[in-house]
Amino acid sequence: MPYGKPLVGLRSKVDRRAFLLLRWYVIGALVYLTLYAIALPFGASHRWLGGVAYQLPPLVAIACTVGAIFRSQGRTRWAWGFLLLMLLSWETAESWYSYYSLVLVEEAPFPSVADAFYYAGYGSFAIGMILLARSGRVLRDARGFADSLTVMLVAGLLTWHFLAGPAAESTADGQFGGLVALGYPLLDLCLFSIVVFTYYGSARDLQPSMSFLVLAAAVLIVTDSAYGLVMQDTVDSASVLDLGWQLSYVLIGAAAICAGREKINEASAHRHTAVGLILPYATVLPLAAASAVLVLLGRGRIDLTVGSMLAMGLLLARQWTTLVENLRLFQASVEREAELKRSTLALESARREAVYLAEHDVLTGAKNRRAWFADGVRIRPTAVAVLDIDRFKLINDAHGHPAGDQVLINVTHAIQQALPRVASFGRLGGEEFGLIWETPVEDAMRDIALAIRVVEGLSTQLPRGEKLVVTVSAGLAAWPGEGASREEALATAYERADRALYEAKASGRNRLVVWERAKAA
Repeated sequence: MPYGKPLVGLRSKVDRRAFLLLRWYVIGALVYLTLYAIALPFGASHRWLGGVAYQLPPLVAIACTVGAIFRSQGRTRWAWGFLLLMLLSWETAESWYSYYSLVLVEEAPFPSVADAFYYAGYGSFAIGMILLARSGRVLRDARGFADSLTVMLVAGLLTWHFLAGPAAESTADGQFGGLVALGYPLLDLCLFSIVVFTYYGSARDLQPSMSFLVLAAAVLIVTDSAYGLVMQDTVDSASVLDLGWQLSYVLIGAAAICAGREKINEASAHRHTAVGLILPYATVLPLAAASAVLVLLGRGRIDLTVGSMLAMGLLLARQWTTLVENLRLFQASVEREAELKRSTLALESARREAVYLAEHDVLTGAKNRRAWFADGVRIRPTAVAVLDIDRFKLINDAHGHPAGDQVLINVTHAIQQALPRVASFGRLGGEEFGLIWETPVEDAMRDIALAIRVVEGLSTQLPRGEKLVVTVSAGLAAWPGEGASREEALATAYERADRALYEAKASGRNRLVVWERAKAA
């Protein structure tokens, strides 16, 4: 199968009833073909093999096809109707030969009315295949189109050279039989073209029914070709080639059993297999080599030479389209990789920004209240301080909130630059800031005293040209030594530092008060 799973996956493609029926059908067909093959060496059995036993596979296929018609609808029902018409036409032709073999006990004439039914059957087979093939649309893949043309060109050359050509020469004298014989290889070639386009053109995996029909057509074409090459004089006798024609009937019956019972997956895409990739080379290269050898030996044929050159040209075109397609796919993969990288960087940037915004104050860039308290639980603090800008409400009332925002920004930056060893610095809300140290309490006291002096020496330029000088007050508390949890210890230290801050404001502002030390810096 061109772009589908092997038949071992049939259980997953049809329902349970179809799988069980098909299993017993295949077993029965194998038993029948085996018995038929065993009886072939006995010449006395040929009359009954060709006249009676040969009728069994087409009759079973007809019964299965009738069931497929009742289970189908729309275009599919029409397709199986044409396939039923094909089977009826061929069965009528087979009955004609059986009549001569069993009743008249003589060789059937050629050509005869049976050939008209065979011809009609080929046409019905082709129409049914076209209607059933999901590849009835156009070939979407340039490489698949080149492959199909290559295989068809080689098949056409071989058909003409070995089958149609000799038949055409026999029609030179205008005999009607030669014209009829010429039609069979041409009909096989048309059927082969439909199989090839179905093989390469399917937009999705072939369903079991279509796969069986493709295989049936292939077996029929191979058997007809073998008959045209080696057994043109045999009409009414049973032969080993009967197994091929009967196998094609068996496969058509198997397709009919699966029809209407398949699990259709419209989303499945076709996949290139080794057969589909190798087939053009496997057909063209031997043909080109043989044509070249004949030319060197002086026995070259213009049709084989030109056909081989055209086939090689199609192979080169196939390679070119493959290179172009691979280049396009590579470029697309590079673009997708670049886009993925850009998307990844954008997502990472957005993630970092989201993390930053979740942990930092938007105005000042200092850590927010939640992140500051999280630091106090995560690290091992030795001291906690709460710092507040003095008379900040008056600044907002007298100079406006933009001036107050600028004061907050200036104070934040000044403290961050002056106190690099502070473990965590955050804006706790409004004009209040929090500081945490992991160094000794004495270092914290010196840092707060320095911050107070730095802020006092800081001036903020106002829009109207004035300069605004601010001060800060602070309360400091050592980390409690009780055996409480870290969350409780942080809450205790923060509460003590906040009380010390209020004491600093009550005692004149612009100063530091240390909890339990009762003295200002």
